[in-house]
Amino acid sequence: MLRLAVKSIANDDGTVFGEVLKECGKDYAVGINSAWLYYKAHELFTYDDGALYRKSNKGAGMCGAPVDLVNRCGVSCVVINSELYPVKDVIWLMFYGHVSGDVICLDGKDLKISNLIADNEHANTVKINHQITSEERDLIKSGKMRALVVDTNKFDRIKRGCVELLCNTGETFYFILTDEKGWRGTRSAIYAQRIELNKFIISIS
Repeated sequence: MLRLAVKSIANDDGTVFGEVLKECGKDYAVGINSAWLYYKAHELFTYDDGALYRKSNKGAGMCGAPVDLVNRCGVSCVVINSELYPVKDVIWLMFYGHVSGDVICLDGKDLKISNLIADNEHANTVKINHQITSEERDLIKSGKMRALVVDTNKFDRIKRGCVELLCNTGETFYFILTDEKGWRGTRSAIYAQRIELNKFIISIS
């Protein structure tokens, strides 16, 4: 946790640290394990287009080679410190720093981060569809755009309530983003600020 805090300060970004702290509040051991696995995965692997690649020549593998996978009950897993972890969980952790609930594929078994979502079966996690332009898609994918202007007049009562809760209490939800060319991606809504009566700026992961 201390290493995670120091890295967050160095990167001037406390998002991952905040998410791990939130997990610790629910189950300390789970939060600590997420923080450890987050760093271990980044130490061992790189991610590219839905696959993991080795960062070093340790063991039998070569640097840059695809990570060897183990099939456990139909789920692709990777070995870290002699333990098996689902690849989809490791990829999610590498991007977001924590796993709350089960990581699932939205479409088939594609492990691209844009096709993954954390589905917490113990909580009513709302997923809101939101249309964006191709220009916005490119900026979001490259990490240059981290917020959306959202008009909640187009939302139903439940979804408007989710935005209000995010604005007032920090309770997050998921955006399912799509563009006119059929691209789809998932992002967490992590902060909201009202700019008009029914219009918000919403920060996304």
